[in-house]
Amino acid sequence: MQKILSHIQESNSLTLANVGHVGGGSIHQASRLIDSKTGTHYFLKSNSLDGDPMFDAETRGLDVLRGAAARQGAGLIVPKTVARGTTDSSAWLLMEFLNEGRPSPNDWVEMGRVLALLHQDMGDSTAIRSDSLPGPNDTLSPRDSTASGSTKLQSNTTRQKSSSPENSALYGLNHDNFIGSLPQYNTSVSASWSEFFINSRLEPQFNLAQHQGKLNPKKAKDVLYKWIEKHFPDGPPSIVHGDFWSGNVMFVQTDEGLKPAIFDPAIYIGHAEVDLAMTHLFGGFPSEFYAGYREITPISDGFSDRKIVLNLYFILVHVNLFGGGYIKQAEAILRRFERAQ
Repeated sequence: MQKILSHIQESNSLTLANVGHVGGGSIHQASRLIDSKTGTHYFLKSNSLDGDPMFDAETRGLDVLRGAAARQGAGLIVPKTVARGTTDSSAWLLMEFLNEGRPSPNDWVEMGRVLALLHQDMGDSTAIRSDSLPGPNDTLSPRDSTASGSTKLQSNTTRQKSSSPENSALYGLNHDNFIGSLPQYNTSVSASWSEFFINSRLEPQFNLAQHQGKLNPKKAKDVLYKWIEKHFPDGPPSIVHGDFWSGNVMFVQTDEGLKPAIFDPAIYIGHAEVDLAMTHLFGGFPSEFYAGYREITPISDGFSDRKIVLNLYFILVHVNLFGGGYIKQAEAILRRFERAQ
């Protein structure tokens, strides 16, 4: 820790002291720091050097969310990155410290509103759309998979070259990032949500679980994928947080009262229901949150079924990271589709 503090101080003109450990994370070490000259508090994440790509992706994701919130006029706090770097053995990310408050039901209503506003942003900023993406005249092809028994949904979709907003109506992102500590593949963009969700979300997790001997989903996948193609509408694409569970939201004390805040993103341009679905995992959100969301955007019929399939992705991530009871949860969802054959 002292080596990291010295490195930060030398490169950022700060005089830092470690206030103490901050709990809640399972991937990185987290600490609260104070600048003894100004009294300003900071939040520090650190890890081995292997963590540097994750900190890079997190920084980029926070920047995108902050820009989207500003474009949509959402009163949403996204923590600012102060500095990021490495020592000879560690990677670190220094951010502003958020003072957490205790929310009222009305605060949860506001959280729902700001998420709905965020979802109205299609991510047409240069932080998301860039020339590094496949060109608009290119055939939009899915990510290849090397695992045996993998399924790849093919697309014959092509798009006419244009600088109009239509050219932004793709699912994906101009860089890959992480979901937890696992890679999240975004750059095989698609005009079809079903194609993107199958090829860039479910297939990598199914293949990893099968490789680890945790699941054998082959029987159910064909039925599952046909169900996805039939029941998921394609648009409009939205910026999604991508890991929107209760541990990644907060209500922050400000001079204007409590404000909703989000952090630890796994962003991409996706289906807005991805975030809504995840709010039903790991303890869930209160009813006021959904009331606030519906004030801005209605939740379409059939969501109760679609959320099960969307959450299968997050459950598979947990299967691959932790195993245990998450395997049974995934198997229960897959059995529903096996019975449908």
